[in-house]
Amino acid sequence: MYPQMDICKIEVKSIQDYRGQISFTEFEELNPIFPIKRFYYITQVPELMSRGNHGHRKLKQLIFALSGSFTLRINDGENSEEHLLSANNFGMFLGPGLWRELTNFGLNTVCLVLVSEKFDPEDYISDYQDFLHWSKNESNSIF
Repeated sequence: MYPQMDICKIEVKSIQDYRGQISFTEFEELNPIFPIKRFYYITQVPELMSRGNHGHRKLKQLIFALSGSFTLRINDGENSEEHLLSANNFGMFLGPGLWRELTNFGLNTVCLVLVSEKFDPEDYISDYQDFLHWSKNESNSIF
């Protein structure tokens, strides 16, 4: 596990009754909190394909599986870990300076991502070698 809170699991609570199930999290309970400026969701990922495959210089994210499941791989240039996200399980908070890859999408998976910034192509690091160089030399990483 990473030494700081730039990565943390976000509990998802669920209540079920005869009408179905509702799953939720209370954002004011989260630390660190960030204003959500954008969201997007990922669907219909073909078998054996992956998403993400980039890092961010300043963007923060909350990532959830709304249905189905997928594997989230996280790397800071030195440490790496994997998390299986599935519906009604938990979400992940990712701070800046992390390489992320989403793989192993199940059938009918929906991935929701809440982000701290509007889209800015300059924030993305899409080449892994460039990310490694940036994470060693230019990031203000607390790792």
